[in-house]
Amino acid sequence: MIEIYTIVIKNMKQLSFFQLFVIILMCLYTGCTSKSVNNEISLKDKWTLSELLDTIKIKQDTLQIASCDPFLYYPFGQFRDIDSLNRRLSDLQPEIISYDDRTDLIYSQNENKLYFLKYVFDKNADEFNLEHKFIQIYSVNIVDSSVILNHNIHVGMSKQILLQMLNVPYKYNSEDIKIIELVSGLTGIWHYYVFDEDILSEIIIKTDYYFP
Repeated sequence: MIEIYTIVIKNMKQLSFFQLFVIILMCLYTGCTSKSVNNEISLKDKWTLSELLDTIKIKQDTLQIASCDPFLYYPFGQFRDIDSLNRRLSDLQPEIISYDDRTDLIYSQNENKLYFLKYVFDKNADEFNLEHKFIQIYSVNIVDSSVILNHNIHVGMSKQILLQMLNVPYKYNSEDIKIIELVSGLTGIWHYYVFDEDILSEIIIKTDYYFP
């Protein structure tokens, strides 16, 4: 970049307007391209769990973390329709069960099982919570790397990397920790990240949703 700019300055009088314009465009394109790539890598590397509450506890072999981060509720992203969720989980085959007020979506592959809920709303009814318009997770059990959560969280990753992403101080990276439990600070949802020799071997998500 420095050499190109030097040539432009030294020979500016000898260049036609068109030649000068082309050189400047090349310089700008090269600079913008490199910035875009770097920013994309940086954003992926810098994601950490937000709204981390003060409560971090160790109970036997479990590290408990409380947070209000949206990731707890939407670890695959937010979806308002079944087609969008199907595209996100394109490698899994869904079983769709419809009721009067909701639709159950069960995705399964090998030992992996993901259970989602979509409620049916009357357009004339009063809205009680916009977030409930999204498809909700009911339960999840992932045992291999074929199913990946947002931010590339997956079976097979190291405990140290996951702790960094969850914004947990390094002092909690102990060999005695076999389970990381994420607890919602708002409503009843729990993530369990189970480790075998500091490698993530299973992901379990549970909720307290109740259907009479």
